[in-house]
Amino acid sequence: KDGAYYAALYLEWVISHKRKVKDLYDKNLNVQIAVDLGMNDTNVILPFQTYKKQFRVLGQFEDSGQKISYYTDWIKCQPWFKNLTHVILPHDAEVKELTSGKKRSEVFEEELAFDNDGNPTNEGIEQVRQRISDLWIDETADYIEYCFLNYKKEWDEKRDKWRDKPEHNEASNGGDAIRYMAVGADRGESMIRKGTTALQSHGSSYSHNRGGFDV
Repeated sequence: KDGAYYAALYLEWVISHKRKVKDLYDKNLNVQIAVDLGMNDTNVILPFQTYKKQFRVLGQFEDSGQKISYYTDWIKCQPWFKNLTHVILPHDAEVKELTSGKKRSEVFEEELAFDNDGNPTNEGIEQVRQRISDLWIDETADYIEYCFLNYKKEWDEKRDKWRDKPEHNEASNGGDAIRYMAVGADRGESMIRKGTTALQSHGSSYSHNRGGFDV
């Protein structure tokens, strides 16, 4: 598709190689989630696993107009929650919720470890492009598949050319979550190999174990 970042690679590697499969979750592997938080927009949670070089997208959850606790409650009800070791949040997770006065990251911090996305947008997009050849996706992840196929550059009408930034459309939120997945996964796996997942915020360092937080 014109201006699409991932569509051709997704069709080549995922569809052609029949990597869209049923029941992809493996209870023997750790789970990470990438989260895109919109202030007045769709929030997207993208759970995934890695195995060797593979990225395995397990599904997605999307909604809008809800408190952050609504999304963390959904996370805790999932069959993979007991395997969750890493939560990747965007840089704007430091924005405060008007209703609670808490930062969005603080709501996650109460129960879940997280990392902030620190990579520029275009660098993150390139990381996704480089890893699509290792991508597998669950049949239930229909919105994430839509985003792989429709996340694209913005068109500049005046200059009659593509701008070097993503268009804000229905694929934007999921597309951002995909980017956070690619950017944050390596760091999450390095933490997992050490047996803990770091929580970093304003210079503080914590560890997240299944029994709770250790400071």
